Amino acid sequence: MNKFFSFLCLSLFCLAATAQTDLNGIVVELADSTPVPYATVRLYAPTTEQEATAIVVTDVNGRFSISTKRTGEARLVVSVVGAQPAERSVTLSGQAIYLGFISIQPADTNLSEATVTAARPIVRMEPDKVGYDLQADPDTKSATLLEMLRKVPLVTVDGNDNIQVAGNSNFKVYVDGKPQPMFNGQNASLIMKSIPASYATEIEVITNPGARYDAEGTGGIINIKTAMAAGASAGQGQSLDGYSLNLNTHLTHRGQRGSANFIWQKNKFSLNANVGVGHMKPGKSQFDFDRIQHTDIGDMTSLLRYDNALQNNMTHASLNLSYQIDSLRLLTAGGNMMFFNQHNDGIGTTNTTLPDNSHSSYAQRTRERTKYTDISANIDYQRSFAGCKERFLTLSYQFNHTPLHKRGHSFFSDFVNIAMPLIDRYSDDKSYTTEHTAQADFTTPLTEGHTLSLGGKFIGRTNNSDATLSLFDGSAFIPDAMQSTLYKHYNDIGAAYAEYEGSVGKFKLKAGARYEHTWQRVRHAEKPENDFSLNYGNLVPSATLTYQMAPTQSLGMTYKMRITRPFIQELNPYVNTTDPTSISYGNPELEAEKTNAIGLVYSNFSGILIIRAQAEASFTSGSIEEYSFYKDNVLNTTYGNIGSSTNAGFNLFVNLRPSMNTSIMLNGGTSYIRYNSHALAISNHGWQCNLMLGLQQTLWWKLKLSLNLFTNSRSIQLQGTNSGFSAMMGTLTRSFFKNDMLTLGIGGFMPLQGTSLKFRNVSHGANFSNRMSIRIPVAQIGITAT
Repeated sequence: MNKFFSFLCLSLFCLAATAQTDLNGIVVELADSTPVPYATVRLYAPTTEQEATAIVVTDVNGRFSISTKRTGEARLVVSVVGAQPAERSVTLSGQAIYLGFISIQPADTNLSEATVTAARPIVRMEPDKVGYDLQADPDTKSATLLEMLRKVPLVTVDGNDNIQVAGNSNFKVYVDGKPQPMFNGQNASLIMKSIPASYATEIEVITNPGARYDAEGTGGIINIKTAMAAGASAGQGQSLDGYSLNLNTHLTHRGQRGSANFIWQKNKFSLNANVGVGHMKPGKSQFDFDRIQHTDIGDMTSLLRYDNALQNNMTHASLNLSYQIDSLRLLTAGGNMMFFNQHNDGIGTTNTTLPDNSHSSYAQRTRERTKYTDISANIDYQRSFAGCKERFLTLSYQFNHTPLHKRGHSFFSDFVNIAMPLIDRYSDDKSYTTEHTAQADFTTPLTEGHTLSLGGKFIGRTNNSDATLSLFDGSAFIPDAMQSTLYKHYNDIGAAYAEYEGSVGKFKLKAGARYEHTWQRVRHAEKPENDFSLNYGNLVPSATLTYQMAPTQSLGMTYKMRITRPFIQELNPYVNTTDPTSISYGNPELEAEKTNAIGLVYSNFSGILIIRAQAEASFTSGSIEEYSFYKDNVLNTTYGNIGSSTNAGFNLFVNLRPSMNTSIMLNGGTSYIRYNSHALAISNHGWQCNLMLGLQQTLWWKLKLSLNLFTNSRSIQLQGTNSGFSAMMGTLTRSFFKNDMLTLGIGGFMPLQGTSLKFRNVSHGANFSNRMSIRIPVAQIGITAT
């Protein structure tokens, strides 16, 4: 081991004296210049046909590098399953050679349905991240982003649309490598099931983000890549002219979606515009709540039956611009707007049995309206250096503004033996978050194969909350000052990082550390006595060590520390009394939770088989937990840094391609999780697992069939469990005209039992137990045109 580290240090500062030739290039598809990962690149001497003098595999961006001490003429051969080999003749003279883009084309150009895209791997793998290629999956044309997430390795979406990454619900969502607040917290699943999957080209799951990324997100990062990012990656350094327009519509009896994506490039200028609209009306959901409060004189039981009608409307638009000033400088800018409206109407009855066997009841009607808006803009300047093309400086600025306005009415009637006064009420909750982010990143090679990255970042974040509760006095709704809040929460973050990446032989190491300091201030306009400030710092290390067992096999070890800061919904102290018997509110004194995790990752890629297996164990301290308790016969639900958890899990992804027309996928995971809370004197533990089986088959007449089976077991929480679900999703598509210009399809989603998802949540505390049964209609069938 000492010899290994001595050699590693020596290689950082010493250059080999022997002359050698370095060959570099990028393998792309001929049709659209998309990078081809995991292509095999061989170097042959001109007189040797049987044995290659060097063999490498392209990385996830299609790049490769070969170093050889040979001189003279040689042949470079690139091979990919389902494509014709591409050859280049080179002269090895001891000088570095950049081969540029090497294009590959289908194995049989006479068959219009044979494309390299069908043969490229649907998943790209690295020890610290995995990418799912949406363009290689026919379901993309008819599904939503949320539906496609069910198929992505390491991601779980349960029957109630709760998302987890590697078994953890604390994660961050990025778009094209930048944080997007519109996907944070409880908004993620609502927004994702309103956006068509065709909005993105790839979903990347970064389980060990490294020092370059923000330290937030215990489970890691879901990075949604769009056409603009893919085009910039594939077209860097090229001068291309042209445009493309993609139109997509999806119609079902539960909603409609439509989108348009336009890409235009002229010389060094490129533009990407995207607009999408969606309307969802899933139908009536049924909720049954059984609450039991344990008291000294006996149990008090409340039974709530509730029917709920939901309707979502979403409009999304984005514009991204890119201008290559010269061969060394690139300027990009973009903007994004998203408008989300939700109508939620419900009606129900509550029946209560007191310890003396007396009964009381009342009826309740609710009407909620939610408007959520996300506005963001960014500008980035990237510069490389003439003396060293691998040296980069990037300066970035991003602005985000996310207002949320929630209004709700509650009307009560049909009182029977009600001791608690139930007054009709109107709640008006306005909140918004504004962020200004400035960032600088610098990357430079230390020597051949060794790179150092440095950077700094500042986030100025302001959360505002203005919530008012008004009670009906018989003629009008009168604001109640005692139950209203008006405050600002300032949350500024400064960060600096350093990260090293290098390789020695078959070993590759990426290690770094990030320091983040947080300044928090809470200011109450009407209750200054509740003001407080809180400052704290976090040093966040991370490391990934990879051993390349073979050109197509690798073994990696990872370590990470991550933090999770509370969302504004968890901080907001406003008391939601829509249901006076069950109130909820946030906790403005929450602190960030910390998680340490270690993992082991094995990857194997061949022409017909892709395997990725990951085992990870994590420990979280001071975790932010939602918990409930009874006080004055009212169920209170809030948040606190009251828990700790241990999670040990295993995830497996297998993609078998027995032929060019058939692909079989398995994506699953299992974990054992244990929660503890000394503050509540409770603990909970158990196994949870998920499984996805998929088949993609190209049939006759250019028909493509995709069938997927999903099943999730129960999930474990601090105070209880959520039951699992099983469902199927499938599509059948057919392309028409030259270059598959038009694609028509039919697809559907169906639970294995009936037309509705049925699951049950069970929770309990020191003085209560709670059971909730939910029935949500989700079965649907629809048609798609792209």
